[in-house]
Amino acid sequence: MYIPITILAIAVAGFLALLKTKHEYKYLNQIISVFTAPETAIHNVPVSRSFRSGPFEFILTNVINLFIEQNYLRIQDSEKEARLQLWKIQALQHQINPHFLHNTLNTIYWESIRLTGSENLCSRMISNLSSMMRYSLGDPQEDVLVEDELEYLEKYISIMKLRYPDLFEYSTYADPGCSRASIKKMLLQPLIENSIYHGLRGNRSSGRIQVYVHQKHSRLYFTIYDTGKGMTENELEVLKKRLKNQEHSISQHIGLSNTNARLILAYGSDSRLQITSKEGKFTVVWFSIPINP
Repeated sequence: MYIPITILAIAVAGFLALLKTKHEYKYLNQIISVFTAPETAIHNVPVSRSFRSGPFEFILTNVINLFIEQNYLRIQDSEKEARLQLWKIQALQHQINPHFLHNTLNTIYWESIRLTGSENLCSRMISNLSSMMRYSLGDPQEDVLVEDELEYLEKYISIMKLRYPDLFEYSTYADPGCSRASIKKMLLQPLIENSIYHGLRGNRSSGRIQVYVHQKHSRLYFTIYDTGKGMTENELEVLKKRLKNQEHSISQHIGLSNTNARLILAYGSDSRLQITSKEGKFTVVWFSIPINP
């Protein structure tokens, strides 16, 4: 009796072991197929969400999830690189005319001085415009010092104040140490331009534009404040929604959209534009970037 029972037990154990081995072997093959041909295999593999259903099922689920996440990140990186390249191509396309205009402005500048015998209002305006064009001719993705970006703003403001003498007053304040940090070129000017054209122009009384730069922990904060028309709650919500969805349709706030897109591409979604406004009172636009000495 003992011998038949032992043989039967061995046979049953062997049969169960064979079934278990075939079961696990199937999942090992599926794991290998995910690695060798993930795009096709990933749709044909049943996945499990719990470790209780078996270690191989659990491993397979995590392998698939990891592949999906990596594939998604790779697509995001490719899209980001493509958009950055598009920015550079567009910048190169726009450099041909500015080079010609820059040289022409220099000629006009010296001719103005020759005719009047000294510096004058016209020559100063031309000089500032020429400096602005020289600054803008480089790669828009180039890093510059914060102090250079603020100096560029001063030249832009001086021209705008000549165009609109009594429209606004301008001031800027940067915390000590912030001026030597780096920022992508020409991020602030479109925001100032937006304040002038859509906030202050058309007001009956003179307004004010203030730029603040300060450091908090490991980030640099830029704030543009204007005492212009402001926006209604509905207008503000529509603008925020469009910026969040990154709709690049032509509109009166195209400068905000482009700046917001550049910030996200260069520094990530944490650097997107933030806007607060009150109708008839003020508008505040701010953003932050990681500190990069």
